Amino acid sequence: MRDFFKAAKPFKALLAGGALLPVLLGAPAFGEAPEAEQLIVFVQPGLSEVDRVFQSEQLPAIREVASDLGVPLHVVAAGSGAPAEVAVTPLIVFQNHRGRSIYQGRTTTPGRIRNFMRTSRFVPQGAAPNRRERIPVWPNGRSRVWAPLKVSAVTGTQPAGYRHEAFLEEALESIGRGLTHFQFQPAADLGRADRGFYMDFYPWLAPDGTLYLSLALYSQFDCESPIFEKKQDPLIGPWKERRKLFEQAAALMEAAVVRQIGSPASGDAFDPVAAAVPRLSWEEIGFPLPAAPARAGADSIPDVALARVWTLEGPGPDDPPMIQFRFPAPLDNYAG
Repeated sequence: MRDFFKAAKPFKALLAGGALLPVLLGAPAFGEAPEAEQLIVFVQPGLSEVDRVFQSEQLPAIREVASDLGVPLHVVAAGSGAPAEVAVTPLIVFQNHRGRSIYQGRTTTPGRIRNFMRTSRFVPQGAAPNRRERIPVWPNGRSRVWAPLKVSAVTGTQPAGYRHEAFLEEALESIGRGLTHFQFQPAADLGRADRGFYMDFYPWLAPDGTLYLSLALYSQFDCESPIFEKKQDPLIGPWKERRKLFEQAAALMEAAVVRQIGSPASGDAFDPVAAAVPRLSWEEIGFPLPAAPARAGADSIPDVALARVWTLEGPGPDDPPMIQFRFPAPLDNYAG
């Protein structure tokens, strides 16, 4: 609390208009020089085991990364008000005069957070949303969980008259009936704080008409290692009951998503921000974009003999990476 009361400007905003605004658990002290960069971590203290584990076990590693890069870190309690972009907690935001970027990745991978900060220093995120069509979406408070589906063509012994387009439509309808939290939407413009899980379905038909339906569920942050799968023990039933199998498969997938979201050690876990939480601007919570640094005048360079042999050193914490990449939307989720 001592550090909080030192933060005169945020504390003044806290009382403005008699409204209770977000509590800044770490903020610039009054009179300090303006910060050129900031790492802002939104939390909801005491809300769940997800928050407790994040603050006690994962946040210290993030603090260390920020300290290594010389970036001040501020922890903000979002429950009493937060910008519209803050849909889940924990949520990690980097900002400087170039713009504001929201970390999309697991909270258990500090190396990726370091890379996010170094990239965002020089190439902030674009504003284009991640647009998806005909996709199951689970609205929960401000948050939305989206689940792209992949239904493979039937392998093994395809039934007579098999057409994949018709089979796919039938499978998607059955999957929709098996989902409880998710609902199909014709299109969705997804934000940086929305979270995705990829649901893959692999049907295989035996010569005797038995259908084996294997499943794999992936986090959007790891497309190689599934967080849930049923391949050694697939769902089994006669071909004529394939609709029922897809309904069962969808229910299993959804249950796995719920478990992953609530598992603190997974790195995918989060608490949704309630829809009733006031939407405040970044300025109202004390975090406008920092001002651009003043440009120094050009120095005259005396005539000197330049060396003919050079040694390339690794980049320092304030230097941009030698090569950076960012894809256009919707693949701009991937940068480095």
